[in-house]
Amino acid sequence: MKRLKDEFLEKVIKVVDFQGAKVLEVGCGAGVRSEAIAKHCKELVGIDPDKSRIDSALEKNIHNAHFRIGEAQQLSFSDQEFDCAIFTLSFHHVPIPQMSHALAEVTRVVKREGLVVFLEPGFDGAFFEAEVLFDAGDGDETAAK
Repeated sequence: MKRLKDEFLEKVIKVVDFQGAKVLEVGCGAGVRSEAIAKHCKELVGIDPDKSRIDSALEKNIHNAHFRIGEAQQLSFSDQEFDCAIFTLSFHHVPIPQMSHALAEVTRVVKREGLVVFLEPGFDGAFFEAEVLFDAGDGDETAAK
């Protein structure tokens, strides 16, 4: 049985061509999805506000990936530096009053012809229900979502 976690990139690359692209991954966490994305792009830059997660991502030694501490609301990149940006299960963690600023920042750093992709969790399904019931994974993220 394939898990959605394992299929997410297959679904994204059907509509987004990462080949030869410089990609910004917003909310890269420990780099779990970064490995898959990096295989399809020229360069990946992952940001996350949690230093321990960035340290874990760096330990993966992904040859074409760079990781740094950062938040979507305040990106330390040049205008139009990236071909694409992808929020990997992270946009719902941006405080609601700061979401519009985060969107402005990410569109600033992505080229005019570039794309911004959102991979976000849903509320439905057995997996989400199990996370809430057993306080597993990220626990109950209902309020954040």
